[in-house]
Amino acid sequence: MSVVVINQDIEVPNVYEQDIDPDIIGDSDRTALGTLRSDVVTAKDEWVFEARYLTYSEYVDIKSHLQSVNYTATDFWYDEFGGDASTDSIQAKIEIIGDERVQFRRNGTFHSDGRNLTLEVIEK
Repeated sequence: MSVVVINQDIEVPNVYEQDIDPDIIGDSDRTALGTLRSDVVTAKDEWVFEARYLTYSEYVDIKSHLQSVNYTATDFWYDEFGGDASTDSIQAKIEIIGDERVQFRRNGTFHSDGRNLTLEVIEK
């Protein structure tokens, strides 16, 4: 099973790096006397995933889906959510922020058109 699944059926293979950044929705400021006052509505997560050595087919599956939804919200599942992608996905905006063409060998097959992808995921 993959660490990341998009649209309940597109597995993102070879996730090498995962950065998690909570986004606090609210405001805070200091009063004239120096007291910190804050108003927090909620917290949402943002992730950056690096997937290395994707075959061209794996790459096209991911990119085609993101283009089909115009890089707006889609189903997203991360293994830390528990459960499975078909029942425990959330809505998130997913963007490709890094796209590198690489050559590699996997299971005895040489891939001259492989990709390394960096995906930014923002919880909706």
